[in-house]
Amino acid sequence: MLEYQSPDLDAATVARRRALAFCTMALLVSWLPFACGVVNALVVARAYYSPTIVASHFPASIAFMAMGAIVSALCVVAFVRQRHLMGTIAAAVVLTVQVTLAVCLGLA
Repeated sequence: MLEYQSPDLDAATVARRRALAFCTMALLVSWLPFACGVVNALVVARAYYSPTIVASHFPASIAFMAMGAIVSALCVVAFVRQRHLMGTIAAAVVLTVQVTLAVCLGLA
């Protein structure tokens, strides 16, 4: 049986599309640990919790927010390496928003 191979579906193009899809999903998933860090930071901000609870949530909020920001930074690098302008801009905006939120919460 003959199989038609489109010029748009050579191995390099398919690999690039998969890499871009993976980076896009990673950028979306980076919000999950970051949001968890924000929730932990809101627990830290509550004054009526015991100092033990606040002390245990503060490092976790920094760690989770840092994990989300690191994944976003890796996505910026990956999109730049793929020479994908819109992905690079989107990842840079996401990273900027995450860092700004961390600074506004007073954790950075």
